[in-house]
This record gives sequence, C-alpha cells and structure tokens, in this order.
Amino acid sequence: MPSLRQHRVIHTTEKKFNCEICGSGFNRKSSLNKHISSVHTTDKPFTCRHCYKGFSEKNSYLDHYRIHTYEKLFKCEKCGLNFNKYQNLIRHYRTHTGERPFKCDSCPKAFHTKSNLQDHILIHSNKKHFVCGICKKGFNRNSYLNQHYLSHQNDKKYVCDICNKSFSQSSNLKCHRLIHGSEKSHTCEVCGTGFKTRRLLNRHGMKHTKEKPHSCEICNKSFARKDSLNSHLHTHDVLTD
Repeated sequence: MPSLRQHRVIHTTEKKFNCEICGSGFNRKSSLNKHISSVHTTDKPFTCRHCYKGFSEKNSYLDHYRIHTYEKLFKCEKCGLNFNKYQNLIRHYRTHTGERPFKCDSCPKAFHTKSNLQDHILIHSNKKHFVCGICKKGFNRNSYLNQHYLSHQNDKKYVCDICNKSFSQSSNLKCHRLIHGSEKSHTCEVCGTGFKTRRLLNRHGMKHTKEKPHSCEICNKSFARKDSLNSHLHTHDVLTD
C-alpha cells in the first residue's frame, strides 16, 4: 500500500525527473521511465510535447520546437529581422548583399537560392515534364502549367450537335455522345435533331413547347423534367425515390 507521503508527491508542483529527450517533467522516476518507453522508443525518439510530432535527430527537433516557443536566435544585422534557423538567416542576408552564389551553367543568370536555380535549369531542358491534360501542351515548370490551365476554364469548344452541351475535351464529348446512341430513329419535327429513344425525343420537345408537366406540390413551381423536380424538392427537405 502506498503511503500518504508517496501519494502527496503526485500533487506537488515540483517535478524532479526530467526527460532528456523532450524535456517533459515528472514527479516519479517510474513515470519518467513509462514516458520514455511509450513515447521515445520508435525510430523518431525526439517528440514535440506541443504537437507530438516525432523527429529522428535532436537538431531537427530543436528547430521545430522553436516554432511553438517563438524563439528566434538568429538576427539580421542589416534590418533586424529574426530567424529560427541559421540557414534562413544566410538566405535572407543575400537579399542585402546581392550575392547570388548559385549560377546557371547554360546562361549568365545566377540566383540567391539553390531551389530557384533548379527551377530555372528546367528552362534549358528539352524535356517538358508538366503536360496539360486537356490539350497535351508541355511546360518546363509546374507554375507555367497551372497558369495555362486557366485558359481552359471557359474554353469549351467541343459541342454536342444533339443537345448543345459543351466540353473542354474531345474525349469527354465522345463519352457524352454515347448517351444519345448511334441510331437516331426519332427525329424532332421542329429542329430536326435525332434521338435514339422516344423518351429522349419527348424530353427534348419540351424545350420547344415550354411545357413543364412536373409541378412542386409545396410551392407550385413547375419543371420540364422529373429529375429537375426531384432536385428542387431537396430545397424543401423532401426525400425522393
């Protein structure tokens, strides 16, 4: 049976047993041992006690820990900005000195950081790793591809000659046309559009007659198609079959 004195140790604010890995404090040696065995026995023994992210190296853990403590040890002598990492300070300092140590072997350009140089080198490569999924045009940089995609947002030049629905890719149009079928034995007398089934023809004909036979029993709004009515009924929280 534990004594009252041993029990009171649990409630004391003094924590004499500290974890050497993450700095967590404990009242008892047994609690410290349990903490180490349960938290720090993986391949990433350095665990952040704020967010519990694990690290395999102590230096990486310390760099991460400063994010939570807002500890900024490295100060720029030019402008006074503080940085968590020495590498970040060096990178920033080059903006003051104009130093561009990373030089391109193919042209006179030089860069502040290695990552900027690596992006630039792709310009000189004949390989275009980033390909547009719509028009198959290739680009050296992902940023160029993303910018190019914007040109396709409103570009729907592939139009179905049956229902006038438009698509940005020809492959999507081909898939869509399957719903109309190849045999069009039912032809609209008004516009001449052909359809595979009588049902599709009748549904199409409502565009010309403006007929809306499907009415909402709640608000009396009318629709040409039943599926449009069913979609509308959801606005009234009505379940449909």
